[in-house]
Amino acid sequence: MQHNYEDAGQGMHLQYQLTKDDYLKAQDLHQKASGMVARASVYVLPMFGVLLIAVSAVNLLNSPRNWAIFFFGCLWGLFLMFNRKIALIRSFGKETKLQQSVEADISEEEFRSVGTTGETRTKWAGFDRYAESDDLFLLYTGPRIFFALPKRAFGPGEVEQFRELLRGKLPAK
Repeated sequence: MQHNYEDAGQGMHLQYQLTKDDYLKAQDLHQKASGMVARASVYVLPMFGVLLIAVSAVNLLNSPRNWAIFFFGCLWGLFLMFNRKIALIRSFGKETKLQQSVEADISEEEFRSVGTTGETRTKWAGFDRYAESDDLFLLYTGPRIFFALPKRAFGPGEVEQFRELLRGKLPAK
């Protein structure tokens, strides 16, 4: 793949491919960096699932004939606990654009991303905010639209350099 990177100046050049684990971590970080309702889908629904299973088990111990209630309570509890993760895994598997190899150039002026399906150039003013976890950065161009950059794609010292660039250009969330 031939690309012209001379516009990137003295910035960073990254090469990466998102994994399923990266995608799941990015979705979790996005939910945590979003509003309270979004965070509830990550924490509250699974907790209700655990609670439903526990209540169903206690009900079965108190009334052994209520095995059907126990069975359906456990099914619904498991659904609440794991539905989001299963849906995200299926979504990642179906969306091949998420799985493509990406080359990104980061400069003082812009973020440039090149994949097999196209190229995106975004000036820093085009980003609303960023979020960071132990494993990745999310660069937001809208409330629900973001680029996920795995930290493993950065060279030695570049994570700190990139974080400083982000702090100077964008508000954190």
